[in-house]
Amino acid sequence: MEEQKPDQQENLIEKIKIYIGLKSRLAVLSTVEKVAEFYAAAVSNIVLVLCLLMMLIFASLGTAFWLNEVLNSTWLGFFWVAGIYLLFFIIVIFIKSKWIEEPLMDRLVRKMLAEKIEEKNGE
Repeated sequence: MEEQKPDQQENLIEKIKIYIGLKSRLAVLSTVEKVAEFYAAAVSNIVLVLCLLMMLIFASLGTAFWLNEVLNSTWLGFFWVAGIYLLFFIIVIFIKSKWIEEPLMDRLVRKMLAEKIEEKNGE
């Protein structure tokens, strides 16, 4: 086996150091990208949920006032709307694990672990 010269060994060690530095920097940049994507998705989803909640509040108030007129009562429409929400709440309690939590966890894990597919297919 051929003995390496000290210059070659130093050169190899220097290349290994550069390689390790580049790999660690790549890992940091990849992590930063994943966190940024997660943050952007979270903020946009929060905005969408807030818009949906505002629409739901006004639709609920409109429905309650309409039911008040239909039922000739100043309060019965609000109780009917509250009862409907209570029914939805009970249903969600029973289905939340299978239909809400598991799909959300799966989606989050896929999003956090997904690798870019060849930089958007060569773009």
